[in-house]
Amino acid sequence: CRQQGAKITSNSWGGGGFSRFLYEEMQLSEAAGHLFVVAAGNDGMNIDVRASYPAAYDLDSVITVGASVSGSDAPASFSNYGTNHVDLFAPGVNIFSTVLGNRYASLSGTSMACPHVAGAAALLWSAYPSLSAQQVKTLLLDSVDRVGSLSGRCRTGGRMNLYRAFLAAGGTPVPTPTPQPTPQPTPRPTPRPTPAPVPVPVPVPVPVPVPAPAVTARLVNGRNANEGRLEVYVNGMWGTVCDDYFGTADAQVACRQMGKPWRDAKAVPRAAFGQGTLPILMDDTSCNGDEATLQSCWHISSHNCEHSEDVGVQCIEQAQAPAPNPSVRIVGGANSWEGRVEVWKDGEWGTVCDDNWGNADAAVVCRQVGLPTSGATATFGSTYGQNWGLQILMDEVGCSGSESSLQECDHQGNHDCTHWEDAGVICPPDVETIRLVGGQVPWEGRVEVLRNGVWGTVCDDYWDDLDAAVVCREMGLPTEHARAARSAFFGANNDLDILQDNTFCYGSEPTLDACSHETSHDCAHSEDAGASCPAVAPDPARRVRLVGGPNAWTGRVEFNYNGVWGTVCDDSFDSREAEVVCRELGLPTDNAAAYGQAAFGAGSGEIVFDNLQCYGYESSLMGCTHSHVHNCDHSEDAAVTCPGPMGNNPIPVPTPAPVPVPVPVPTPVPRPVPNPVPVPVPVPTPAPVPVPVPVPVPVPVPNPSQQTVRLVGPREWAGRLEVYVDGRGWGTVCDDFFGFADARVVCRELGLPFSNAYPMSGSWFGPGNDQMPILMDNVQCRGDEASLHDCAHVQQHNCVHAEDIAVICTGTYESSALESDTEDFNVGKEDDLVPIPAPSGPTPGGPSPAEPCSPWITIGNVRIPNPPCPSTDTAPEPAPQPDPSCGFITIGTVTIPDPACSAVGRRLLADLNLLQQGHGAEAISDDRNVGRKMLS
Repeated sequence: CRQQGAKITSNSWGGGGFSRFLYEEMQLSEAAGHLFVVAAGNDGMNIDVRASYPAAYDLDSVITVGASVSGSDAPASFSNYGTNHVDLFAPGVNIFSTVLGNRYASLSGTSMACPHVAGAAALLWSAYPSLSAQQVKTLLLDSVDRVGSLSGRCRTGGRMNLYRAFLAAGGTPVPTPTPQPTPQPTPRPTPRPTPAPVPVPVPVPVPVPVPAPAVTARLVNGRNANEGRLEVYVNGMWGTVCDDYFGTADAQVACRQMGKPWRDAKAVPRAAFGQGTLPILMDDTSCNGDEATLQSCWHISSHNCEHSEDVGVQCIEQAQAPAPNPSVRIVGGANSWEGRVEVWKDGEWGTVCDDNWGNADAAVVCRQVGLPTSGATATFGSTYGQNWGLQILMDEVGCSGSESSLQECDHQGNHDCTHWEDAGVICPPDVETIRLVGGQVPWEGRVEVLRNGVWGTVCDDYWDDLDAAVVCREMGLPTEHARAARSAFFGANNDLDILQDNTFCYGSEPTLDACSHETSHDCAHSEDAGASCPAVAPDPARRVRLVGGPNAWTGRVEFNYNGVWGTVCDDSFDSREAEVVCRELGLPTDNAAAYGQAAFGAGSGEIVFDNLQCYGYESSLMGCTHSHVHNCDHSEDAAVTCPGPMGNNPIPVPTPAPVPVPVPVPTPVPRPVPNPVPVPVPVPTPAPVPVPVPVPVPVPVPNPSQQTVRLVGPREWAGRLEVYVDGRGWGTVCDDFFGFADARVVCRELGLPFSNAYPMSGSWFGPGNDQMPILMDNVQCRGDEASLHDCAHVQQHNCVHAEDIAVICTGTYESSALESDTEDFNVGKEDDLVPIPAPSGPTPGGPSPAEPCSPWITIGNVRIPNPPCPSTDTAPEPAPQPDPSCGFITIGTVTIPDPACSAVGRRLLADLNLLQQGHGAEAISDDRNVGRKMLS
């Protein structure tokens, strides 16, 4: 661009690390007079803290642009921000733009905001070609509209206003424009009388200027003293004020300046109190609301108005009502359940400062106004505007979350805040605005939305997992591993209208309506979108829940203690505690399994239990011995797998009728109960034990000391992928571009089955800890490499540990027909439906060869071969033979470590022998649960 003489570039790219080469090239372009207009990025993060380039390059020629919402001017939820590196905001939500396919659509992003500013710079330069790049930048930054919700979000605290930039450029000398915050007209010179000639020159005294009146604002032609046309005194003369941009805050300043009631002041436009005849002295007035005089507000002295636009003011202050109930209100939001928090205290309404403001405080507000509290969200930085007419009555609020009113919480009456810090809340809505219909369980189904009192469906154009996550969040369900369904997977509803199309969510929005979308459509109901959330919403009466797992009976244990949800430390946590958790959830308890080390992801917030000691028969964890004092962190969060309610446990399960079940849906599918099979050791046949991910147990990896890759998770063949790099130690791998071919290379390198290996993105088995580096990104293997380190990759990355890749090794040791890295398991097609036959009943010698068997099972949104069944694609892999020196045994087609080869296993076998000989349960070792876990 520099060589071609381009003066401006609009840059909708970035996100990488610092590049010295790029920085120096931009310096050279800056010296050549080039202006870079750069999109801030769509990560919703502070790039002052975590830099994103080129947006964060400290160059005078860079204008970094954030995205705001048209109408409210609030920062878009996805937009990056930062007072040091983001200069200003411009509209970037639901912008009508060209898209691929030779058509138009509404899109959102800082890439939509950036061209607004680049275009404004080009217009300025075309009108004033002698300006420098720095002068164009200064004009644009100095002429922004200051917006409360953008304060603290960017350098200027405002949204671009090209009109003001042109006025500033035209009112200053060129080529060095220096826009003034409050341009004033040039005072008219006072005419000096010509002295009469006298023989001797006597100095004639210059007339003393008339002092300005004590009152510099007045109301004229009103029905009473508190209303009328507004006139102001500026530079020795009275004149009127144009109504452009004149609003409530400006009216409040004018009334307070005149000593009149001001709290409920109103601006009255269009010469409602008659047209004046004096000069128009002020235009485009923009007050914050706390100024002492109207003249000190931002304004311009030149104007484009007529006296038909003379503004009027009504100075009003309503009588204060008695203390309201509730004594808190939510105002300024688009809905009744979101907005700025205002409290009644000491006989007046006031706002709350956002210092120390959090979700526990928001929950108390929601409870106080009669709305649900689960999922209440705190907002900061006057997201819902400022109320400069009120006092700030509370600061440093510290609620536990269980209080009945905000006034009961710890807080300070004194403050060091401004209304730019007015706190807000988003409560869960008190009316249903979204629902899932047609699924097998309440947390999956066709998405239907309520718009203007009418229910309708959503078209699946651009529908993906991020959109599904927003649906789950809006319904109060977990969002991790939410899955999208398309092509009317949960059935079509021809009785409803299609209300939403081309939905585009970033995944962080509070509601589906907040995502970019169109209300017109070109769809049929065969394209109705669906969603599958990870688990059912927690029962409010229950105090325990499982979070982060692939289904409702697996996940991290969280307990509600004194109204606050927190995690459980894994110290002393074993299957007896797991049984109590499952019982408290209303699930079967036999063969419950316990996990430590944040097997299903690390939680956040409080750790409410440590050193739990249960007997296994308690009805709740509260009945177990425990401590609320702990020495843990969230890398030690305990997790549980309960026997699922659909047949992976040894309790009697009704025989289901054969029914086609759509495989791609990420929810548990009814499957026949596997028949018990005898373990080939001289002990009674043990009950089958559920394996959290039922895939074949591989042989151990040879020569572990030479490993440079490993899987960290609940099983040696399934877990978070970690790699070893000389000089840097062990670290994780980012999931960018990581596909099936990469997963096969990992499993082959580990000596594990690899034909149907699966990559699991989004830290499926939990993120690495913050001290562990991310060592590889953009991995791209052909599939035939001997090691992951041989694949194309980069060591620099733009990832966080929430993007750590995981791998499940399954299949055979030969290449599979599943070679496509792009096969879509998310779209329901007729040939993807796998009939699940009814079981034929137990057979003493194991499953009958003629017994029908589903060849596939589902994990999340991925199907893999069913271990109890022979592969439909290849011959079964021969099971490893038992090691004569004590190695493995085989149950059906699954090989596991021989229990007789460990002390715990031998104790278990001894216990079973005692039972066989007729001894009572009291003779059984206390290690039986540990032994059972070892078998599982």
